[in-house]
Amino acid sequence: MSNIEQYSIIYKNNFAKLSQFARFYVRDDQAAEDIASESMIKLWETMETEIVEKPLALLLTITKHKS
Repeated sequence: MSNIEQYSIIYKNNFAKLSQFARFYVRDDQAAEDIASESMIKLWETMETEIVEKPLALLLTITKHKS
């Protein structure tokens, strides 16, 4: 499976959860979606250079630091 396919699956399965997680910290829907989007971009950049075994854990860590 290519990185694009893996990323697509990760995105579909986790973006809503990630937005909700960010919303807990920022209490603003639009800001939470922006943070989730930025976190997904960071995941993509990481996937280009290394294998990410636990993408949700990485996404939650990135999101928490951006919030």
